[in-house]
Amino acid sequence: MLAPLADRSDRPPVAAVLSESSPYGALVYRMSRSTWLAGFARVPDTGWGVVVEQPLDLALAAAYSGRDLAFLLLFATVLAAILIGVFTANRLTAPLAVLGEAVTRLAEGDTSAPLPRTATTELARLGSAFDALRAGLAARTAEREQAEQALRESTTETRKLALVASRTDNAVLVVDVAPDGGDDQRPRIVWANASFTRMTGYTLDEARGKSPGELCAGQTRNLRLFS
Repeated sequence: MLAPLADRSDRPPVAAVLSESSPYGALVYRMSRSTWLAGFARVPDTGWGVVVEQPLDLALAAAYSGRDLAFLLLFATVLAAILIGVFTANRLTAPLAVLGEAVTRLAEGDTSAPLPRTATTELARLGSAFDALRAGLAARTAEREQAEQALRESTTETRKLALVASRTDNAVLVVDVAPDGGDDQRPRIVWANASFTRMTGYTLDEARGKSPGELCAGQTRNLRLFS
């Protein structure tokens, strides 16, 4: 330690007071391998001066501590934002991935793929809409398959009946009644077998669209065919 009455005029803040270049000020200087911060001011009309000095590290310790704390808080905030972003992204992408898998499996004909369960309103609505679409598509597919099966069975039965009708010795007519509900409700011939042509002399082209009664007109010898 320095003696109370030691000469300190070589210290920069004391020299600044003695120079009378400025009534007050502050400066940073190095001394004894350390950096110091000093403030000085002259007392007017007295020839006295006041000097306050302190190691720079000690003087700025609070500022350094605040800076470090602010940096840590900023780092923690950025880290929290990243974690929240990752968590939110997972909450959004995971249900979308499940829904995408369901769409892919539906395109392959599989309607049993699970749908995402999420608390996100928009994703929940999207999942419900896709489920309704999938159910409706499955129902229409089942109806189409049933209709195709019924058509195949009907076609097979019709072919059998046509085969029987074409090979029988009896005259067979297939007639149709106009569905429009007009005044003329007489049945019209749409098909006749070979036996009909052989027995009446009318070909299918001649008989098609006519009623059996019209064919009988002028053909009294064959009226027994339509009695």
